[in-house]
Amino acid sequence: QDIFSDLFGGGGRRSGGFEDLFSEFFGGSRRSRRKKKKRGRDLQLSFEVDLEDVREGTEKTVKINRKAQCEECGGSGSRSGGTKTCPKCGGAGEVKQAQRRGFQQIVRITECDRCDGTGEIVENPCPECNGSGVVDKTETITINVPPGAEDGTRLRIRGKGEAAPRGGQPGDLYVTLRVRGDDRFERRGYDILTKAKVSMTEAALGTTIKVPTLEGKAEVKVPLGTQPGDKLRMPDKGLKKQKGSGYGDQLIEVEVKIPEDLNDEQRKILERFENIEKEKNKSWFDRIRGK
Repeated sequence: QDIFSDLFGGGGRRSGGFEDLFSEFFGGSRRSRRKKKKRGRDLQLSFEVDLEDVREGTEKTVKINRKAQCEECGGSGSRSGGTKTCPKCGGAGEVKQAQRRGFQQIVRITECDRCDGTGEIVENPCPECNGSGVVDKTETITINVPPGAEDGTRLRIRGKGEAAPRGGQPGDLYVTLRVRGDDRFERRGYDILTKAKVSMTEAALGTTIKVPTLEGKAEVKVPLGTQPGDKLRMPDKGLKKQKGSGYGDQLIEVEVKIPEDLNDEQRKILERFENIEKEKNKSWFDRIRGK
């Protein structure tokens, strides 16, 4: 008994011992919870942008509905700004519920639903927000779309989530960017690919064509002898790079249109061209033999 007295404060303190130890661990925890401000809820938003928007990056605005700080009471929830100790939890911010199971007593500790765990309730509740410190509000938010952003990029806008009850820290707004598809372009990292059709003679003789870019129409030269599937390159016509400097390129994949319906004159010209090609491709031995 002397050993237990030395450890737990003597035999005269029958309420001490393990009870004091329990109180030190769990009572202190309850005190630390008092006046703890709750954080506002985070909000999630999906926002669509065009490929043109992410070439250079841009600013967009969107309207959202959120819980905002009550301007009437400054977020305190009280008309006078005063608070008092919560009568339900006595300022602890939590309540205990004891339950017996046979010889055991189980104590369940839960957050006080009267004060939301703060240990305090407002005096003279604000009529604008009914004492909550927050009101429903439609607000215009600016979204900074970074250059070169990919589909699914997640942005964090601090403090633009929901306001917390009675002056706590507001939550954040998380914006997921969705880059709309564009039939004209195929994205390849910071490069973009588009397709252009030219005639058989244009591919053979070379030409200049206009192609769509993220900045409007632009001219590109098709060199003579271009083959189907060849890719032409337009430097710096792609997306701005997030790391480092510069831009990606725009690639133009050439599709050669083969004529399906030929008139007599066109057919004769092509047949003559074919004969010339055959003659040109004859070997020296074939020419000697006269074949």
